[in-house]
This record gives sequence, structure tokens and C-alpha cells, in this order.
Amino acid sequence: MSNLQHGAFQLFFPSPQAGSQLGYFPSVWTIQYNLMLQLAMQQQAARKAAAERKKALAEQRAEQKKVLAERQEALIEKRKALAEMREAERQKHLEEEHDAPQVDGLKAEYFLLPEVVSSIGRVNFYKKPDFVNAVDQLDIYRSRKAFFEDGPVNNFAARFSGHLNVEKGGAYTLFLKSDDSAALFIDGTRVILNRNKGPDGLRSGVLELHLAAGVHEIKILYLENTSSQTLQLEWAGPDTEFSRIPISGSSLSYARPETDGDGHTDHGDGDGHTDHGDGDGHTDHGDGDGHTDHGDG
Repeated sequence: MSNLQHGAFQLFFPSPQAGSQLGYFPSVWTIQYNLMLQLAMQQQAARKAAAERKKALAEQRAEQKKVLAERQEALIEKRKALAEMREAERQKHLEEEHDAPQVDGLKAEYFLLPEVVSSIGRVNFYKKPDFVNAVDQLDIYRSRKAFFEDGPVNNFAARFSGHLNVEKGGAYTLFLKSDDSAALFIDGTRVILNRNKGPDGLRSGVLELHLAAGVHEIKILYLENTSSQTLQLEWAGPDTEFSRIPISGSSLSYARPETDGDGHTDHGDGDGHTDHGDGDGHTDHGDGDGHTDHGDG
């Protein structure tokens, strides 16, 4: 108890001697005085203990925050290192593909699905594909036919990969329309994800970006559950004189697969599935005017 508190205490509760002078019975006053003094000391000790607990709790929380911040920083560094490693592997793979002979179009890998899949993110695009071939372009609109020769109409996914060759750098607009879902990746980064249907029942994504002249890695993931199929990839920019057209021709390319030793190009996956293309490594469902025709008529 501080001197000030003790003085205030004595003002209202005099000492036993003072109480005796005032005519109080000494023994009763002594008991009362000791009880009140003990209570005041207990209250002061309680306040001191509470302050110490509050201080300890604050220090504990500060330490927990520090540990959490260190863990988050370590996790960020780990993710950064992993991203750098993946980017290095991607660049190496891209350089190897650049060194390999290139042909126009995109490599196409198809995955059969046993049932309806709720989202494109639930498809394992890294497993061994069921069919492999190539396409000149992606320009399929409301088709109810087999997506590729001898292929299914529903319940499948596809991965198209290769290079986007830009002759004139500048501002481009990319258009991706799909039914069901689709995603577009440029240089390893997802730039469009089609998930929600629009008023026409289709999913559409539009992206404006700057593309430098040269070769860019491109990948399209596609999911088809039921009903009609739509998958269209278009662009507009310096290479198209700013007209919106399907990306096709020499604007797309992929590394030519190795031959199987008898001079034939093998687009199969080694399990008995072969190339369903037209003999030049590309699947031809066109109508002769350069556009892929999968109409539902």
C-alpha cells in the first residue's frame, strides 16, 4: 500500500490507538482495522497480479504473432522457390520444344470421364490421355457430333497445347467461348477461366493484353459434360489487322512428335490408341473454308 493510500485509509479508518482515543472499544477496533487493512492489501495484490497477467498475455501474443509471421514468411519463400523452380522447368521445356521441329496447330490430348464432373478444376489433366492428335484451330460451335473422330459426344475433357506465334507485338484481345467450362493459359499463367453461363447459355471470357513479338506458350483446358459442345478461341490485334478471327495457321504451332522408326509420326500414347487425324497430324473436321464445322444440323 502506498503512503497516499495508507493516509487515506487512516483518514476513514484510524489506527487502534486513535480508535481508543475516540472512545471505541480497542479490541473490536483492532480487529476491524486489521481486516480492512488486509482487504486493501489483497486488492492491491490482486490488481498487481492482474497487471502482471495482462503483461504476460500481451508478451505471449506478441511472441505468437512473431512466430506466425516467421512461418508465413518461410511459407512465402518456399512458394516463391517452388514457383521459380517450376518456371525454370517450364522455360527449359519451352526451349527444348523450340529446338524441335514445329508444325502448325496445337497438340490435342483427350481424357474420357466416367461421369459428370462439377468443375474443370476437378479434372486430372496430368494423367495419361486416352487419345492424342492435333488440331488446326479451335472453332467448334454448338456441336452435337463426336468432338473428334471416333471420340465421344459427352463426358470428356481435353488439353490443347503448343505455341502462340506473334509477328507484330502490341495490344491484343483474346476471346474464349465454351460449353461447358474452359481455361486459357499464356506463358504458364491462367488468363481466362470460363465458369458461369451467359444469356446465350455459353461461357465467354475476354482478355486485353500486350503480347510481345515472338513465341508464347499457350494451353487450353476444356470440359464437356452433356448437351452440345462449344469451344472457340479467337483474337484481334496487329497480326489480324484488328479483325476478330479464329487463331489458326502459322499463328499456332507445336513440337512435331518423334517418328516410330518406320517414317510415320506417332501421335498415340503407346496403349493402342492412334492418330485420328487426316494424315498430316491434324484432325480435319473442316468444311473447306478454313473453319472447323461441328454443326448440329
